[in-house]
Formats: sequence, structure tokens, C-alpha cells
Amino acid sequence: MTQNKHKRKPGAQRLNRLEESSAPSGFDAMKVLAYSLIFGIWAVAATIPQNNYGALWIRPTTVSETALFVTRLLVFGEIVVMVFRWINATHNELRLWVVWLPKQPCEKQEAYGAMFGLSVLLGLELALVPHVRLLTFAAATLALFNCWTQWVANEHFVEALEFSRSDEENPIKHKIFNLFEHYWVRKPQITRIATQIYFIGLAFTIAVVAVFEPGPEKAWYQAIAYAILFLTILVTEIMITIWRHERDEELEKLEAKLLQKLEHA
Repeated sequence: MTQNKHKRKPGAQRLNRLEESSAPSGFDAMKVLAYSLIFGIWAVAATIPQNNYGALWIRPTTVSETALFVTRLLVFGEIVVMVFRWINATHNELRLWVVWLPKQPCEKQEAYGAMFGLSVLLGLELALVPHVRLLTFAAATLALFNCWTQWVANEHFVEALEFSRSDEENPIKHKIFNLFEHYWVRKPQITRIATQIYFIGLAFTIAVVAVFEPGPEKAWYQAIAYAILFLTILVTEIMITIWRHERDEELEKLEAKLLQKLEHA
């Protein structure tokens, strides 16, 4: 009798599994290491005199210098925010894979390698904020890296989802798999990243042109390059945030239906 009294229902076991998926794991340690690497690169770069990081805080005296000062600080603040958003987003995506997919789209080593590469590039972006040419070049490199990983991941996602469908009879789970496929594979992720690369490339081109411009014109060109980079990151981040919100909202509804069904199983 005691054993039956304390025996957990399948739905309760499922709920417990979802709760445990948020618990600290090896990936949480990797997330801490990623932050340490990013801000470690930034700290080292900020202490190198040749990097001229102090220029970020020098008060401007002309209109063109003010434009440069403001846009550069905006980009700096945006990258700091994006560091936390992108690392957390990577963690949350991995959590979805672990919770819902019997076959993982990638091995742990591949996930850690991608996290390491992302951390190095984000650290370099923070380090290069005072230098718009190098910063836009690093941002373009990060976008290209993102495009390549997305392209490679799409094949793994399709394979993992097909395996998950073949191994699962629950119709609600099939709807969840379809939702993941719509977000990870069917959404124009590659197009989004390619558009981002185009505008970052435009910012890099303007930054290069600024080298050959004298006086106030140079500051204006640099400010324009920073502004384009800032707006490109902002718009693409808003877009992907909307997509994730739509996915997570639908996933929450399907998860509630699944738990309700399992509770009554």
C-alpha cells in the first residue's frame, strides 16, 4: 500500500524531468567558462595602451565627435547585452534538445566547441569596440561563423527530428517536433543571417572609407559605420526574439496538453 501511495504518475515523472532540465549541469559550467573567456579577453584588451580603450570615455568637443561618441557607446552597450542574450540563448536551445529529442542534433563536444568559438568572437568584438574597422570585420566573421553553423545544424536537426518522429507515437509530441522543425529549419534563418552579413559588410566598407577621409568627415563616416552595425544587430535580434517568443508560447500550450494527458494516463 505504501509503495502504491508514493508511486509517481507518468505525468508527474514527466513534470519532474522538465524541472530537472533546468538544474545545473556540465553545460552550466561551460556557460560560466564562456562568460569568463569573453570578459577575460575584453579585460586584457582594455589594459593594452595601444588599444586606446580610454577613447570610449573622452568627452567630445564637436558635432561629428559627439555622433561618433554616442554611436560607439551604443554599440558597446549593445554588445555587452548581446553577450548575455546569445550565451543564454545557446543554453536554452540545448535544453530544448535534451528535454524533447531522443536523438541529439549534435554531440556535447560539438556544442562545447561552438560555445568556445562564439565566446572568442564575442570577446574580440568587445575588445575591438574602439576600432570600427576591426570591429565590423570581427562582427562579419561572427555572422559568417553563425551562418556556417546554422547551415550545418539544419541537416542534423532534420535527422534528429526524423528519428524522434519514428520513435514516438504520441500525437502531441509529433506536433512539438513539427513546431521545432518550423522554427529551426523552415524559418528563413539563413536568409536572416545573410542579410545581417550584407549590412555588416556595408558598415565595414564605410569604416574603410573613413580611413581616407580628413578632419570631421572621418568621424562622420565612422559614426555611420557604428550606427549601421548597431541597427543591424538590433533589428535581427528583435526578429529572432519574436520568432522564439512565438515558438515558446506554442510549446508551452503543447506541453500543458501533454502533461494533462500523461496525468490521466
